[in-house]
Amino acid sequence: MSDSPASKLEVNDKFVAGMDAGGTKVSILDTISSNLHRFPAPKYTDMYAVLEDYFKSVQARPRKVVIAIGGLRDDETGDVQVTNVDWPIFSPGEAERRYPGTKFETVHDLAGTAAGAIYASSMNLKQLKVGEAKANGPIIAVTIGTGVGICTVITDPKTKQRIFFSGEG
Repeated sequence: MSDSPASKLEVNDKFVAGMDAGGTKVSILDTISSNLHRFPAPKYTDMYAVLEDYFKSVQARPRKVVIAIGGLRDDETGDVQVTNVDWPIFSPGEAERRYPGTKFETVHDLAGTAAGAIYASSMNLKQLKVGEAKANGPIIAVTIGTGVGICTVITDPKTKQRIFFSGEG
């Protein structure tokens, strides 16, 4: 268990946070605030330092945190070697040890972007091909920022579940 001030904050069962951790900033939306929280990534030594400041700023800890983060991800542990900022490996298991009661999960940053694009209704999307989009057709997300990321999403015709293929471009 950690002795950090944020580790002593109460876990709120109705509090969930989603984070986009990139090379220039970490953006956070959650279920208890109305504003977008932003932390300049290069000013922090690692993702744990960002978490500490964020939890202290909202004076609570979420039940669950999902972090969309660019880099090489271990599919078994969720550990990520961050590629766009000089940070050590981020480990969800280590975060859970530091912040007991909060569950951490990582996804590749472009998988997070693609998932958001699927469900967001106010995004300015660009259709690349003339015609009617099929409800279960492939979806491609490409971003150019500190790095270049891509994600293709297909729908399994039998299960109707979406499958995400993401990586660094």
